[in-house]
Order: sequence, then C-alpha cells, then structure tokens
Amino acid sequence: MERKWKPRTYKEGDEEGIVKLTKLAFGWDDPQKWNWRYKENPAGMGKIMVADDGGEIVGHGALIPVKMKIGKEIVTAYVSGDSVTHPGYRRQGIFEVLDSKKRAEAERDGNYVAYRFPNKLAYPGAIKLGWSDVCRLKTFVKPLNLENALKSYFKNQFLQRFFAVIGNLIIHLLYRTKKPPKMAGLRVNRISSFDNRINELWRKVSNDHDIMVVRNKEYLNWKYFRMPDSDFVIYGAEKEEQIGGYIILKCTRQPQGFSMGHICELIAPLGEAKVIHCLISKAIEYFKEEKIDLIFYEMKAEKTYYKILRNCGFISSRRLDKRHFCVYNSHPAISRTYLEDPEHWFIQKGDSTFGDSVVG
Repeated sequence: MERKWKPRTYKEGDEEGIVKLTKLAFGWDDPQKWNWRYKENPAGMGKIMVADDGGEIVGHGALIPVKMKIGKEIVTAYVSGDSVTHPGYRRQGIFEVLDSKKRAEAERDGNYVAYRFPNKLAYPGAIKLGWSDVCRLKTFVKPLNLENALKSYFKNQFLQRFFAVIGNLIIHLLYRTKKPPKMAGLRVNRISSFDNRINELWRKVSNDHDIMVVRNKEYLNWKYFRMPDSDFVIYGAEKEEQIGGYIILKCTRQPQGFSMGHICELIAPLGEAKVIHCLISKAIEYFKEEKIDLIFYEMKAEKTYYKILRNCGFISSRRLDKRHFCVYNSHPAISRTYLEDPEHWFIQKGDSTFGDSVVG
C-alpha cells in the first residue's frame, strides 16, 4: 500500500488538527490544554512531530521537556507522550516513524535522556525502537467500598456482596489501618498554590534520590494549578512555617460504575516517615468524604513508603502492576547501566500525567 502521509515537524497552526486527533485517543479536544502542555511549559516547547496527509493530521508524537536531577547534575530530559495514530491509518508505521523523528530532533539539540509509560499497545513498538524497560510501577490499592469496587468484576449483585463480605473480612484481619502518629505543631491543610518554601523541600527530597524530576515552585504550579480545568486536590504538611511534604489527589468515575481516588504524588523526605503517614491519612480522610470506592497509587516502590502504605491498609500485588516505565538514553556522560537500574529512580503516577503513549 502506498504511503500517503508524510512525517514533519510541528508548525504554528497545527493545533486544530492535533486536538481533533487527540480527542480520538484521550477524549479531550481543548486547545488550551495542548497549549498549556507544550507552549506554556516552563522547561520549553518540546519536540513535536506529526504525520500529515494532505493537510490532515493523522499522527502525533511529542517529547515534553522537564528538568531532571541525575546524580548531582540537573539536565533537560523529556517525557514521551501523546503518541496517537488515526484509526484509519493503523499498521502503517506512523508510531515508529514519529518516535524516531522526535528523538532525532532532540539529539540535534544535544545529548538527552527521555522516559515514557507506554500502554499495552505502544510497549512492543517502544522496545523495538530502542527504549529500555526499567521496571513496572508498583500498584497499591485501598478499598473503601469493596462492594462497589467489585462491580467491574461481577455483574451479579449476590456475588458482589458475597465477595465483598469475604474481602472485607480479609482486609480487617490482615490490612488494618493504623492511626496517624501525633506530631506536635504539624498541620495538614489544603493549599491553592506553591510558594518559595517548596524549593527548600525540593532540596531536601532531592538528596534522598539519585534520579527524579525537579519539583520546584515553577514546575509544580504550572503542572497542577495552571493546567486548564485542573481538578487536583493538594494538601501540604506544615510545621514551624516550613513545608514538610505534600500530597496530590484526584477523583475519577469509572464507566463500570465505581469511583477511584488517585494519589498522583506524595513527596516528603524519607527521614520524615511520620509526615508521610499523616499525608496518606489525610488522603484517606478526603476520599472517604468524597465517597470514593477505591484508592489507587502507582510508584516505583520505596521501602519507607511501602511500610507506611501497608500500615495505612493498602494492598499490593504483582498482578496489579500494569504500568511499564521505559527510558531512552543518548547521553554519553550518563551510564546506560546506571539509568536502567530501577533503584536509582523515584517515579510516581504524577510523572505520567502528561499523556501516555497510545496507538489508536
């Protein structure tokens, strides 16, 4: 079959066609969100490639820049996201071509590191194109209304109730929720923006991890407060006028009829286990008030976090771990072995909220 489409670099005015295409994959058609993601990004515009068929955008792929700490250096890295192919152009190599083109574009500007969270459809293509599979994110869940949460598995109400009773009994016996520790002077309050104190928290947290996205004031306010139609709920832990940690939450309603509460980010120094526990407890309290059925948290597991989540009644299982985390390295000064070691990374669900790779 003759290929009618051609790959090219994004040009001003492509937004209309891109947004029309992304609606097929992600369900949103808001140009403001696309502009926020690419044009208003404090780390820069990014590398955007499209597949063009006579003026119609039939494919899109991008590298979204972020500042990242790798070892002791701060570098510009990229998140690979919003990779989408028009349904009428499947199996024509658009994903592979645009992925190669956008990486070549980034390499022309210098050496770089990129990461992505490919879904089931995009994963084989990513590996074929040289992306390295570092790990799968660890998934933690906490049922708040198990009967509702089981709706996606059982249509029969009797079976829903039966397994809910059994499940609640197991949870009560094995996953009891411990009360948060008491910390004199600690306040956990909802916040509406990040101020300069968050930069000091970033400095402390960055010392705990070898590789992680820079979470300073500029980045966090852009990502969570300036996003169009942002519906994140954010709590900060404060003590003696300092920010000791924060947690970012989001509620979603599933087509199957149950609701999910997502912990998108949880940040605090590893040495402040009590702060982490208090933030998770606040998240549980908030989700209960919102009548959420199931709390969901994905991250590259840290032993400190794992222990506290277990004490807060969260359940983990390898069967739940679905999200791949992959990296690409063209930086000669950064060891591939170092970059591919999951022990060096601090990655959470919030690092993927730019848009996962989709072929659709």
